[in-house]
Amino acid sequence: MGNSVAYPVLRTTAAVLPEGPFDYLESRRDPATGDFADFDLDVSTAGDAALEAELPLSLMAEAPLGTVEERFMRALGRGVAGIDWGGRWPDEPEFDSYGMATYDGVGIAFNGDTAAWGERADHHTVFVHVDKYGDLSRAERLAASIGSTVLGAAQRGW
Repeated sequence: MGNSVAYPVLRTTAAVLPEGPFDYLESRRDPATGDFADFDLDVSTAGDAALEAELPLSLMAEAPLGTVEERFMRALGRGVAGIDWGGRWPDEPEFDSYGMATYDGVGIAFNGDTAAWGERADHHTVFVHVDKYGDLSRAERLAASIGSTVLGAAQRGW
C-alpha cells in the first residue's frame, strides 16, 4: 500500500450541500466521557460559528456528476475544501503505465493549492492522482488531455 502522488494540473479563480453522512475528518473524543464523539449538527440549520468550531469535516456521498459541484461552491464561498473522485486511469502499455484503482483519480482543492488541505488561496486547484511512485509522465499526458501542464511539484495524495 502507500499513498498516491498528486500533481496539480489546473487552477481557476474564483447553505446548500449534498445530503450525506458528515463526520469529523479526524477522530475526536468527548472530554467528559472519553468516548468517541459523533458529529451531530444539522449542517443545513447550524450557524457559521457553530460549524466553524467543528471543522474540518468529512462527507462521503455518491452523487451523479454535475449535480453537486455548483451548489457546493456556492455554500463554500471563500472556505477551503476538497472533492475527490477515485477511478482507474486506462492502461498505456506503450508507456509501460497501467491504471491502479487504489491510487488513480482526480481531486479539486477549492480555494487551495494542496492536495491534502492547506492554507487558503485565491484559486482552486485540480489534481490528478497517479500511482505511489509518482508517474510524472502519466500526469503530464493527463494534463495535456485537458490542454494544461503539470503546474508544480508532486504532493502526497490519498
